[in-house]
Amino acid sequence: MGSLKSAWQPFKKEHDDTLSQTMVLALHEQMKSVGVLISGGNLGGTVFRVGSKYVMTALHVINNIIDPTKTGVWDVTLLESTDTHINFHESPLTPPMVPYRLKRDFMYNVDLDVALLEVTNPSNLPMKLNLCKDEIGVTNVSLIGYGHPGQIKKCLDPKCEIVHPNSHRILSAQAWLQQNKNFFKLALHGIGRNPALVDKGYQGYDQSSKLIFDCYMKRGASGAPALTNDNERSVQVVGILTHGLPDFYFSLPELMKPQFPKNYRLEVGAKMKDIFNWINSQSREIAKDLFGEGSQMPDRNQLQLPKEITDMDNETVETYIRALEKGKTEYNNIRVMVVGHFGVGKTTLVNRLFGQFKDEETTETPSTNGIETHVRQCNIISDDKNEKMIWKQKKDGK
Repeated sequence: MGSLKSAWQPFKKEHDDTLSQTMVLALHEQMKSVGVLISGGNLGGTVFRVGSKYVMTALHVINNIIDPTKTGVWDVTLLESTDTHINFHESPLTPPMVPYRLKRDFMYNVDLDVALLEVTNPSNLPMKLNLCKDEIGVTNVSLIGYGHPGQIKKCLDPKCEIVHPNSHRILSAQAWLQQNKNFFKLALHGIGRNPALVDKGYQGYDQSSKLIFDCYMKRGASGAPALTNDNERSVQVVGILTHGLPDFYFSLPELMKPQFPKNYRLEVGAKMKDIFNWINSQSREIAKDLFGEGSQMPDRNQLQLPKEITDMDNETVETYIRALEKGKTEYNNIRVMVVGHFGVGKTTLVNRLFGQFKDEETTETPSTNGIETHVRQCNIISDDKNEKMIWKQKKDGK
């Protein structure tokens, strides 16, 4: 009997990235709401429709349009130029039936690298995407954008795995970069670029407002929505793709990029929860427009919050307010502490409050060693006339 010749073939995937038919259909609908920002004939980046008349993208995508020479001076009139428009077609080369234009005034956040722009002709915009303002645990996200390295069409990058900030992978990447830092600095210096970019490394990866994940798409995908689903029919945007790490990788000579381990390259996005907090702090009306009726954060001055809460930072206060919005319950427990000198009758007093009477002449109450705690269920009867509370223990003694 002849022996079998074995040849290793990677037929078995290491992870599950399958999608059900329902999920494919749901994501297909979302893809219609993702477009590309074009300025001067150049593809600027990915945008997606939100709210009644807005699109969202990465701030640096807008910065490349209004400050093309990197002088640090913005010319926002370029956003209103007829050379700048949004195309929602699958291919940017397909002329849009309606070239959607932008207003020059826009909201932006430098730390999040996010921009919100108003469309001047919002009629017939594709459907708005469902934005998630809450912190939810996700293991993967799906991206929709125009950054496929092999084509310029709009693509779906499904089930991009979330990378934990404290994972062994990131720690290994930092250690590897530390060992090879001088090599990359010399490479950048040799082509006239700033070697100090290497020192930034993976800076900012551990910020709580960031999502870290793997994806296949590259440049052009900045501004892409990161979507997840809590069930097959409900798709939500939980973040927005902003940039890749380490940043200096994109400044390396093209011949050197393949030498950089793919496992040590990461994509970063801003969490929609933090985008909501920022927008809500700037305009409660716009936050309501984008995130829905229940998205406005109540006015903290009208809530009469405890001083212990108001003394904390804004993020903690907003977390407390959101917890209140989700529901509250009355806490009817009260604590009573009986204190006094040794042997004055504290235990006797407590016993009598509980209806436990003893003959003090024949029965000696033992001294309490340390402290005693008791839990009783009682009816509290308000005596408004005499402005006092009457404690009536329930008959079952519980």
